[in-house]
Amino acid sequence: MNPLTKKEAVAIATSTKKATRGFNRVKVLVAPPAIFIEHFAKTKSKSVIFGMQNIHEGETGSFTGEISALMAMHMGVQFAILGHSERRAMGERSEDVAKKALSCLEVGITPVICVGERTRDESGHFLKELALEVRTSLALIPKTKLKNVILAYEPIWAIGKSDEEALRGNDLFEMVVFLRKTLSEIGDRKIADEVSILYGGSVSSSTIEDIARGGRVNGVLVGRKSMYPDEVKKMLAVLNDIK
Repeated sequence: MNPLTKKEAVAIATSTKKATRGFNRVKVLVAPPAIFIEHFAKTKSKSVIFGMQNIHEGETGSFTGEISALMAMHMGVQFAILGHSERRAMGERSEDVAKKALSCLEVGITPVICVGERTRDESGHFLKELALEVRTSLALIPKTKLKNVILAYEPIWAIGKSDEEALRGNDLFEMVVFLRKTLSEIGDRKIADEVSILYGGSVSSSTIEDIARGGRVNGVLVGRKSMYPDEVKKMLAVLNDIK
């Protein structure tokens, strides 16, 4: 629920667009609060596209306060973040995420599906839980459409950490390999390689090079630092240089 006013939202969106200039190798997706989305979603821009922070799985009906994928599509929305850790903390289940993802794909909206363990244990039990979360969140998606999904690895324990405590690139790469293995078991190796994997968890201009290069992710899911265009520009500069 940030920012609080339309004026702030316009200022951040405008500054973010300016920050993308010259970084043609990076695609920027911005998900403002839903109350601001209509103002931005139809804005023509090659560098920035706008999306939702959530979607309801139904097309229409008695769901007061909810927004369907079909409604969002008519507003010009191109992607939606689903299963974010904060929404899962409010009770959203992977089964709900699967329904929302299918609803998005049916109208041409790209689902960005968030997954990630709450804690880690030395025995590696968290890997089984993570694999189950991935499988359940993707359960309704036909194999032919899996490549149209973006998977965002968001370990909850890593959110809000300092740069020193953030997940290191080599450790992240191990998780990316694990996620692609899980995806290959759902679809096949080719499909697994086609799915874009993002990382979210204390992403900043100080950590992004290690995350992107060492972790070999396709991009990042930025939280609080996305509110600062100067910080965004620094991160874009790093990502734009990665081959």
